[in-house]
Amino acid sequence: MNTNEERPDLGLARQSGVRAFFAYPSEPLSLSETIREAASKINKTHVAIIHPWERMAITGKNIIQEICGEINRSEIFCADITGLNPNVMFELGYAIARNKRIWPVLDTSITESRKLFDQFKLLSPTSCAQYTNSDHISQAFLRDRPFWDLEKTVFAQSIEPTLSKLGGEVLFYLKSQLDTNASIRISKVLKDSQMPLTVDDPQEGGIQPLPWYGQKIYSSEAVVVHLLGPGREGSHVTNVKNAFVAGLAHGFAKPLLMLAEWEYITPLDYREMLFRYKTANEAERHLEQWVAPIEKLYEEKVVKRELYTGAIRIKVELRDFYVQIGEYLAENETNNLDNYYVETTAFREALAGTRRVFVGRKGTGKTANFVALSSSLRRDKNVIVCILQPDGYEIESLVKLFNSYRERDTKGHVIESLWKFLLLTEIANATANEIERRPIWVKRTEDEERVLKLLEQDRSVLKGDFSVRLEQCVTALFAAKKGESIAEHRSGVAEALHETVVKTLRSALDDVLCKKDRVAILIDNLDKAWVRQGDIAQLSEFFLGLFGAGNQLLNDFSRSDSRRKPVNCTAAIFLRSDIFNKIIEIAQEPDKIAVTRLVWEDPELLYQVVESRYLAAHPEALKWN
Repeated sequence: MNTNEERPDLGLARQSGVRAFFAYPSEPLSLSETIREAASKINKTHVAIIHPWERMAITGKNIIQEICGEINRSEIFCADITGLNPNVMFELGYAIARNKRIWPVLDTSITESRKLFDQFKLLSPTSCAQYTNSDHISQAFLRDRPFWDLEKTVFAQSIEPTLSKLGGEVLFYLKSQLDTNASIRISKVLKDSQMPLTVDDPQEGGIQPLPWYGQKIYSSEAVVVHLLGPGREGSHVTNVKNAFVAGLAHGFAKPLLMLAEWEYITPLDYREMLFRYKTANEAERHLEQWVAPIEKLYEEKVVKRELYTGAIRIKVELRDFYVQIGEYLAENETNNLDNYYVETTAFREALAGTRRVFVGRKGTGKTANFVALSSSLRRDKNVIVCILQPDGYEIESLVKLFNSYRERDTKGHVIESLWKFLLLTEIANATANEIERRPIWVKRTEDEERVLKLLEQDRSVLKGDFSVRLEQCVTALFAAKKGESIAEHRSGVAEALHETVVKTLRSALDDVLCKKDRVAILIDNLDKAWVRQGDIAQLSEFFLGLFGAGNQLLNDFSRSDSRRKPVNCTAAIFLRSDIFNKIIEIAQEPDKIAVTRLVWEDPELLYQVVESRYLAAHPEALKWN
């Protein structure tokens, strides 16, 4: 005689009445038809009642509220992820955040869909039921029996164990795949915000594991997602990932803003959370308006959580043992890095100002050293710290500009002149910020007032972030007349880069900066513009020009005469080793570039890093030492 285990019709009946919701794209029609037929077959077994999304009465109602309500009422969330439909992926993220049992299906006969799924990676640990017809789906549902283990949710098994009370109250930003003008503007608005910022940059690390996104969203105050138009290269997978993570954010009841290029086809599920822009200015203005009240709440420390999220927090905070080993990107740990940063030889050399170029492979600690160095130098009130860390800049126009100069010497002069202008105006802006941030009762000197006045007089030329000033310079150099003689050429470059104005500003800066203990220039992130399709030779010359211009500027500041006193000015440039190797290939005297290589060869130093991170996460452990 067969046992209940051998007779599914009897054994499964013990879980009769489980409610399930099935999400799938409406097109192609053959796919939706397959899902509906499979749901009908499963419903006839009475092991579960599956509600296909098409059967919902949503006419005249708020679509996202109705769908989320249906997911909340269900115990199982079934999803067809064939083709990675943005609506379905948003709902899948929402269902995972709401602690629902997930049962995804995938039509493996569609080759392109399988490739997309393999690229997506976020769901790679999650098994998918494979099908090509409705019988495959219904049979797989009865075989997998998701209604028997409703407690085995993705949230409970993958996300909740990683949650920590550490951190919190940050902006979480999912950056787009490409550094468009809008992306640069959006990044700058968020970077300039008073709130700490965590960035998920696909250019840096691709797609992170699901628990990482769960932890980041759980500890965030708000989430900003940037989507690209469908015509952009590589946009599909990143857009789908961002839609999925946005669903997680909505499931965690976080304030959510999704920004997309005008060409982006708005999915019904999240159209109320999405703002489509036609220009970068529109995106910037909308983001500023949206983030303002969130910043205000943050500043007032008024943090309200949904009961659902609060219940999770209680469970997490009662957990006795948890270790957080840290972030894969130092940019995302700027607020906690001081708690467990371990000084290295490179850090001490940069702090002392004895070396200018620091090179290492990805993950060797370039940005960690950069962040720690910035933090350490800023503690000295008599040090001007000049941070040059652009989010992105237009490379195509640079390459086009450099290609317009045939002679190597002429091009070299343009590049070095360009870098001198950018570095000097960066120092001027950092000096002005330091002056303006002082309390109102601290009286400004005449020299300081002069610097501020000069910057305001030529605000459109001298002020603005690095990317804006670089763009203006490139435009001016394109318009400059290229004379036949060297003198005519140099005159055109000088006029384009406002040499007369810069000389006046330089003189005023001398009078202010000579009274400072130090001016420290810190440069990082320039390699973000280094892409495969870029002109490597031209970019190598651009970065090499930085070394030359930097040396000249620092040497010039160190000089003194009857009119001026010397200024103690140092620089620290952090670059990837592959980029530096390309620069060395074209350098005329590569042996004269003093460089420190960032390598991890000391096991004891690694032990110190692990121990410092552990103690930062468990301050109570110090009691046992």
